[in-house]
Amino acid sequence: MSSFTIQSSAPIVITNKTPASADNVWVTIYGSLITNPGNNQTPAPGVTYYLVPPAEGQTQVVPTAVNDLPPPGPASPDGVILPSYTLAQWGSNLSLPAPAYTGDTSGNNNQQYTGRILISVGAPTQAQVSVTPTLVSVSSPSPASPQDPSTGTFYDFLEFTVQSNADGSINVDIDTSQVDAFGLPMQLQFFKDAAATQTYNVNFTGDTTAGSNQVNNLTATVGLVQGVPVTGSGIAAGSAVVSVPTGANPSSMILNLDATATASAAALTAVMAGPVGVIGVRDDIFNGTDMSNFATFIKEQSNKDYASPFMECLDAAPMRIVSPKDICENPSVSASDALSNYFNAQVDHFFLQYFTSPATPSPGVPTNGGGNTFSLQSSAFGQPLTYSGSVALQSDGSYALALADASNTDPNSYTIYYPFSTQNALADYTPVFPVAAAPSWISAAMAMESASQMIFACDAVFADNTLRGLSGAALAVQGDLENSISAAFNRGIILSDPSTWGDSTTWYPDEQPFNYWVKYWHQNGLTESGLAYAFPYDDKFGSSTNIQQSSVGNISITLSTWGSSPMPTVTLTAPASSTQGGSLQLAASVSGSGASPTGSISYFIDGCVMADVLGSTTTVPLANGQAASASFAIPALPDGAYTHTYTVTAVYSGDVNYQPAVATSTVQLTGPSGDFAVSLNPPQFPVGTNVSVTVVLPVATVAGTLALNLIDSTNAVAASVAPTTVNAATNVIAFDIPANVLSFTGTVTSDNNQIENVSSTNNLTQGQVLTGTGIPPGTTVVSFNPTTVTMSANANTDATGASTTVVSNAALVGYAIQAVYVPSDGTAALTGQINFAFQG
Repeated sequence: MSSFTIQSSAPIVITNKTPASADNVWVTIYGSLITNPGNNQTPAPGVTYYLVPPAEGQTQVVPTAVNDLPPPGPASPDGVILPSYTLAQWGSNLSLPAPAYTGDTSGNNNQQYTGRILISVGAPTQAQVSVTPTLVSVSSPSPASPQDPSTGTFYDFLEFTVQSNADGSINVDIDTSQVDAFGLPMQLQFFKDAAATQTYNVNFTGDTTAGSNQVNNLTATVGLVQGVPVTGSGIAAGSAVVSVPTGANPSSMILNLDATATASAAALTAVMAGPVGVIGVRDDIFNGTDMSNFATFIKEQSNKDYASPFMECLDAAPMRIVSPKDICENPSVSASDALSNYFNAQVDHFFLQYFTSPATPSPGVPTNGGGNTFSLQSSAFGQPLTYSGSVALQSDGSYALALADASNTDPNSYTIYYPFSTQNALADYTPVFPVAAAPSWISAAMAMESASQMIFACDAVFADNTLRGLSGAALAVQGDLENSISAAFNRGIILSDPSTWGDSTTWYPDEQPFNYWVKYWHQNGLTESGLAYAFPYDDKFGSSTNIQQSSVGNISITLSTWGSSPMPTVTLTAPASSTQGGSLQLAASVSGSGASPTGSISYFIDGCVMADVLGSTTTVPLANGQAASASFAIPALPDGAYTHTYTVTAVYSGDVNYQPAVATSTVQLTGPSGDFAVSLNPPQFPVGTNVSVTVVLPVATVAGTLALNLIDSTNAVAASVAPTTVNAATNVIAFDIPANVLSFTGTVTSDNNQIENVSSTNNLTQGQVLTGTGIPPGTTVVSFNPTTVTMSANANTDATGASTTVVSNAALVGYAIQAVYVPSDGTAALTGQINFAFQG
C-alpha cells in the first residue's frame, strides 16, 4: 500500500451540532502530495492520497494512494468512489498529517499535502476517481453537474494545505468555502493546544478616533495582517483590517468600519486564527423570513426574483444553494442566460474607460473611449510597485489592458485580455470592441465561456498566468493583477479608482452591478466577522475565511445547528438489483418522536432524479409518515451501459416539525451491454464479413481468457471465436462471420414458391435473400409461418422436392457479438456485448 512519510499531525476535532447522529455524519479527506519549487514556480501535479482511520490499537491516520484502490468494475459505481467514514468510525483519531520536510535552507522544494475535507449528512459523498494516462486524481462533488452522484445528500467542504518546517513544526492552512455552493453551516478555528484553550489572538493597543477607520500608535502588533477581525474598546462589531503597512511591527492600520469612540492606548485584539465560517442557522438561510433567508436577500437587493436558479434539488429539501459560478458552469444553462450575461455592460464600461479612441475613426472601433490611465499597486514583485497602462489593440487583433511598472523596477509587461472573443460572441449582445479569437493558451472550453462566467469563476483570461507559461515574479504579478480586477468586478467597484479597491466600505455600491452572492455571505451575523470565501479571489484584500498558523495543536470544526426541529428517521426500501433502462420499485417511511411527519420523498440514483413511471412525478407525498410504494424510471446514468452498483437516496423534504433527512441504499443495475464495452469495425456489415472486435476490459490487471460469440435474437450461439489468453485491457480480435449463420431445412418443390416442413423460422424477416438447391438467384422471403416460407419466385424445375438446406442473408435481424472474459484467478466471469443488424 502506497503512503507518504508523516513528520507530525494536527488533530482535527469535529463538534457535531447537527440533528444527525455521529454514525450519520460522514467525513472524507483527500489531497495531492506536491513539491513546491518556490520562487513563484508552479508545482507539478502529485500523487493523490486519501485518509483512512487508524487500525485498532493505533492512533495515526493512514494516507493511502488513490491508485491503490480497486480498479473500476461491475461492483464499482460509475468508476471508483473514494471511501468515506463516519464520525463514529473516526472517533478521536481524526488528524491532518504533514509530510516530512524535504526543502532546502530557503524552504524551496518542500512537500505539502493539499486537498479537501468533505463532510456530508445522511449519506457519504461520492467523490469519483479520475484516471488519465498520466495522472490519477479525485473529482470532488460538483453542484454544477446535474448528474453528480453526490446530489442526493447534504454536503459541504473545507480546503486545506499542510506542510512541515525545517525545525519540525508544521504549517496548517484551511478555509471554509461558499465558492461553489452552501450546504452545511460550519465554523473553523485553530488553537495552540489540544485542549482548545489557547488562541492565536494578538493583544495590542492603539489610538482610535470616533468616526474614523484609521487606528494609530499601535504597539506590539507583530503578525497583524490584512483581513484579520479586530475587537476592543471603541471598535465597531464586525471590524476587520483593510490594510496595514508592511514591516515587522506596523504602527497603524485601516479598518473596514469607523471607530465608535475616541480613545488613547485602547486595548485591542486581532483574532488571528478564527473562528471563521457560517454562523447562521440553516433553517433561516433556506426558510427564514428576514435577510438571513437567501431568497429574501436576493430579491431585496436586486428587486428581481433571482433566487430560484440558485436552489439545487428545490423540490426535495432543498439540498444546497448554488453559486452563480456553478450555475453558469451547468451544461443546461444557455449562453444567453441572465447570469451568463450579467457583467456584459460593466466589462465594456471598464475597458472603454481606459481606451483612447483613434483620431481617425476605424470601422467597428469605439469612438467614445475615456482616455484614462489605469494604475494599480501590487506587491507581488517583492515590493509595492504601481502598474499603469491603457487598453490597446494587440498584434493578434484582440484588445487588452496593457500594464507596466511605472518605475521600471519590474521589467516585465502584463496584459489583461478583453473577455469577449469570436468563440463566445452572442447573438443578443454586441461587444463594444471588435472581437478576435481568444488567446491561444486559453482552452477551447474556457474560450466558450461567457465574459460574465469568466468573472464569476475568475478563470480564462482572468486566471491565465500559469497558462501563459510565466514563472517567477512575472507569474506572481500577472496573477495578482488578474485577482484584483476579477475581485473588483464581483464587488461592483471595477469603475472606481483602483487605489480604493481595498476599502471594503466601498464594496457592493447600489449604483453598480455586483455579485449578490458575495454580499450575502459577507453579512455580519451570518458569517463570523462578515468574512467568507464566496468567490475564487475573495481572499483579495483579506475578506476570506482562510486562516494559517504554525504549530497548530487543535483544528476545531463545528457543524452547527440546522434549527430547533429534530431530524426524523428515514427508512428506504429498495431491491438489491434491477436492469438499466428499466424501473425500480421503491418505498420510504419517515418516523419522528412527535407528530406524524408530513411533506414528501424525492428519490435519486447516483445524483439523478428518478420520476414515477406512471405520472412522471419526481416527489411522492407522505401519508401517515409513509411514502406509497411506487415504480420509478431509471434515468440515463453517466456510464449508461454497464453493470454497476449505484447509490439510491431517499430525500425527505422536512416540515414544520422536522428537519430534512436522507436515507441511502445500494442497488446493482445490469447494463444493456453487460459489464464492459465492445465495439465493431466496420460497425455494420453483411454476413460473410471479417470484422474486428475491440474489447475494453474494466480491470487494471488482466490475466485470463477472452472468447467471442455471435448471438442470434433467441440468444443461441451461431458462431464463435475460441478463448484466447489476454493480458491487456484493450484487445482487438478478428471474427470471420460465416455466410450461413442463418440456415434452416425444408422441402423445396419444382415450380412452387413455398418451402414446406421448415425446421425453424427464428430470425427470418420479410425481404431476406435466400440461397439453396433449386432456389433462383435473388429470391427473397415474402412471408412465413412456423412451418412454411413463401418465396418471391418459384423453385427451379430441377428442384428435387427432398429436404434441403436453405441459407438466408440474415439482413434486418438483430444479432449481437458477446465477449466473455474469464479471469485466471477463478473470480466471476465478465461479459459485454454489442447489438447490431446484418446488412443485405
